[in-house]
This record gives sequence, C-alpha cells and structure tokens, in this order.
Amino acid sequence: WLKPCWPNFLPQTLVGMGCFSSKSTANAEPTDPTEVGQGCPSTETEPPLWTTVKSSTQFAAVALIRDNTGKVADFYSFNGDELGEGGFGTVYKACHKVSQVTRAIKSCAKNSRKEVELFRSEIQIMKVLDHPNVVTLFETFEDRDKVYMVMELASGGNALSRLSKEKRLPEDKALSLMHQVFYGICYIHSQYILHRDIKLENFLLFNKDEPLEETTLKIADFGLSRHFKRGEVIRTKAGTVTYCSPQVLEGRYDKACDVWASGVCLCFMLSGQPPFDGSSDAEIMNKIKRGNYTLSGEHWEGVSDDAKNAIRNLLKFDPKQRITAQDAVNEQIVKANRSSKGMSGKERIFYNNLQDYCAMPELKRVALHVIAQNLNAGDARSFNDAFVSMDSDANGTLEESELEAMAIHFGSNMKVDLHKIAQTLCPLPYNEFLAVALQKDMYMKEGRSGPCLSAFRCLDRNGDGRISKADIGQVCQASNWSEKEVAEAVLGAFANEGCDFDSFVAMMDS
Repeated sequence: WLKPCWPNFLPQTLVGMGCFSSKSTANAEPTDPTEVGQGCPSTETEPPLWTTVKSSTQFAAVALIRDNTGKVADFYSFNGDELGEGGFGTVYKACHKVSQVTRAIKSCAKNSRKEVELFRSEIQIMKVLDHPNVVTLFETFEDRDKVYMVMELASGGNALSRLSKEKRLPEDKALSLMHQVFYGICYIHSQYILHRDIKLENFLLFNKDEPLEETTLKIADFGLSRHFKRGEVIRTKAGTVTYCSPQVLEGRYDKACDVWASGVCLCFMLSGQPPFDGSSDAEIMNKIKRGNYTLSGEHWEGVSDDAKNAIRNLLKFDPKQRITAQDAVNEQIVKANRSSKGMSGKERIFYNNLQDYCAMPELKRVALHVIAQNLNAGDARSFNDAFVSMDSDANGTLEESELEAMAIHFGSNMKVDLHKIAQTLCPLPYNEFLAVALQKDMYMKEGRSGPCLSAFRCLDRNGDGRISKADIGQVCQASNWSEKEVAEAVLGAFANEGCDFDSFVAMMDS
C-alpha cells in the first residue's frame, strides 16, 4: 500500500509458498486433490455442474454457451480498446459483426500449459454461474495460439478505479454496492464455488454515468476460483495479499475467506484505506496474521457504528465466528441500503406469465432462454430488482415458498396452481426467471432481424437453416435431457422435418 498515491496502488498477489506477483495466480490446479486438509474428510461428492437444473422443463444456461473453434476475429471486430489485464491475458472490447452487440473478450495464450489449464477451469466455472451480480459468459473460441472467453461488457470500469477518484464513498453508496457483492458471493457459495480473489478490481460497474447507489455491480475474474466440498479445508495459498484472510496465509481455509475479503472491500469503500496496510507485503501479512486493525481516526469520521459493526462481523479472526455471505445480505444496515427497493411491476409481469410459460412448447421455452441470456444489459437490469426482491433467502434461485409469498402479495387466485408450477420450475434460476418474464414486444420488436434471428442461429447448430433433433440434442445435453425429451422439443411441434426459420418466427409470435 503506497499512501497516498491511489494510481500507484497495486496489491501484490500471493502465489504458492511465499512467492509474489502483481497478478492473481495460484500455485496449484484448482481441483488438485492434495489441497484437502488432513483431518477434515468429506464423504460428499462434487456437486454436478447442473445443480440448478431439476427436470426437462428446466434449461441450464450452461447449455447456451458455445465452444467455437476458429478465429474469433471472423465473428468479432476489435477496435483496439483495451479494458484491462486478466490473470492470464488482456481483456479487449469487441463488437459482434452480425448483432452489433459489444462484448468483453479475454484471451489466454497457449504458451504455458498450466495457465491454459487454469483458464479452461475458469471457463468451466463461469459456465455454471447464472446470477444478476456475476459476469455472464456467452461463448468461447479456440484457435492454434489462444483460448478466448466472450463475456458481457460492463462499461463503468471497476470499483477500485471509481474509488480512486472519490477517495471514499458515502455510507449509503458503499452499502448499496456491498449488498450486491454479498448477494453474488452467497450465490457463488451455494454452487460450491470459492472465488478466492474478491477485491475491488474484480467488481465491475454497469454504467460509469450512473450514481453508484443505482448502478449494477458484477463480480468478475474467476481465474483463481475452484469447486469445494462441504467440510473441505483448502491448502493452496492463493489470492491478493491485501485481501487475504489469516487462514489463507496459514494455508488452511474454506469459503469464509471470501467473506473476509469482502470486509476488506467495505473498509476500503468507507475509509479509503485497507484495514491492514504496510510498506511491504511481509508487513501487511504480519498485521493480517495478528488480526489487529482500527476503525477510528479521521478516515472513519461520519461512518456509523452499525457500519463498523458490520465490518467487525466480516473480519472476525476466527472463521467459525465470522458471518456468512447470507448473514451479510441480511445485516440490517445492509438491507436498509440495498439497491432493490421492494416489489415493482416486473414481479407482476413474471407472475402473470408463469402459467403460459409452463404450457409453451419445449422449443419456445428453449428459445426464450437464448433470448434472455442475450438481453442487452439495460433490459435485463430492469428485472434485476424484481428477482432480488423475490429471492428472500438470497441463494440466487426462486423456491416454491417465494412464489407463494408473491401470490399472497398480489392476492391472486392463481395460488392453487403454484404447487404444480413449482414442481415443474423450482428452484428457478435467474436466466429462467428472465425467460418467464420476457414480454413479446421485447423479442418481436425487430421482427425477423432481431432477437428471434439470433436465437434461431444459436439453436441451428449445424447452420443448415433448420432446427433439428440433433441441434437441440447438442444444446440440451448440458441440461441432462433424455433423448425422448429432446425429440419432443422439436418433433412435438414440427413433426419429422424439424423447424425452419419461418416456422420458428410464427411459433415465437403465437
């Protein structure tokens, strides 16, 4: 920490046993079984990648992420705008040549086998994440020299850049952003994933021109992330030193390390200072290991006792006493400053669409998933608050009890059908929530050249102008659909010849 020169601040990153780098890296493959701590056995198996998918009527967002071979430049135009450095390569801004949608593309050169393996691990983790506060992965490319990730673009920069301009944030703005951080971490942990590099640089903001308390925050950079099992103790030392918990430095930690790092982030936002600083990495680590910090002095003037208590709960030295991400979401002062302000008209739209959605042909529901995942950020964000307000347990999915609470709120007699609907859809992930909530004018407004065309091209995997059983089979294999269910998705509506574009548009307009 180089005070007071914000532009020069670059937290060092812990690599292996005492080695450091300015980039976030780890000294072992994330799934290395030797990372499990002795004396902490787990009989649980690794959760499957489709943990949010319950039946054929549900569709995993992972199924829509295409792995392409060939040159990414054949599909995207690069104008030279560099967005930043990832753990394994540069991130660029690029525009899709057909849809004209702007994306962020992260690349990894194949110079190092280990780095490529870690990059592929990051891809696999991002594929299964589906949440309004987590950056979305759309597709991947691979050529002879590099592997690429095509992700959603957050044009507001990262939280550290924003903080470097404002020095410190008003309490309401900081807590509004941190509510989104806690909500995202809570979901990530519910998927049995550790982030391991929670820090301000990895919080991307939706729009640079919006007030901070109104903007959407996205957690990014899963280069150090890994799956974990309940009760597992991780041994690999990985992360950015300033944000590391004492247990990470010791080499025996669990998901509580992400909560500690979020507490460091909240300190930064409220005071402009880290809780543990020093002139060298060794000095910073020694302070972290002792766990001594102060929340007093001129940097803390105007910060409430409730906010300070929230920090203390996040930075408990003993991880067993440290609050969880779900606890943090429900901290009273955090809830009071949450970005969502309660139910709005979007919940009503979702609620009214539920029965029609369940009665749709399988193919139309799959198409709505494609359209939902590729919504422009502005349209998707209009539904974010609705999803947050309904997700009372903050686990990133909607359960039957949460649908029932919505029915009570609206006083609707449709509640009698909710149990059957919940059996079909719940737990309902974020992307499927968007698919249900979509209104026809959002995907038919551009007719044959808009979202319908993009969805058709995504589902027509072999590019022959017709969606066949084989095409749907490729798309749905990640959702664990049976061959019979795949066949019904196409043949149920379009007989043996499959579905051409005219039939597809007619189906979407019906």
